Amino acid sequence: MKKTIAISITSFIFMASPVFAGGFMSADAVKALISDKTTYGKGLKKDFTVVTYFAADGTMDGTRDGNRRKGKWTVKNNGKQCVEFDDGKNNCRYIKDNGDGTYSKVKVKGNGKEIPTVLWESIKDGNTVK
Repeated sequence: MKKTIAISITSFIFMASPVFAGGFMSADAVKALISDKTTYGKGLKKDFTVVTYFAADGTMDGTRDGNRRKGKWTVKNNGKQCVEFDDGKNNCRYIKDNGDGTYSKVKVKGNGKEIPTVLWESIKDGNTVK
């Protein structure tokens, strides 16, 4: 009986977790994290600062090193957050909760290697993009 309860509780915790294998956040968790919020971050491979407001309607507005960028955002069922900028550039990245109040956008190569590309250092409610 004790083993059955422990297995059931463990299964429930795993199923309710907002994190997928690899430590990536689920689609619902990513949407809750950034919808109607502004992220403040920096590039990890390329040196830049980025501020982006992710509107609940799927549009986005922000700056990268002070240059204005607008576009659209979505989250796939597998948790990948995708952005499509008005200039035609686009990408999809997994989001990882670093456990310290920061979040990483992570590119996963074909061989499974994880490459963090952007570090969101803080996230604020609403649109704070100027």
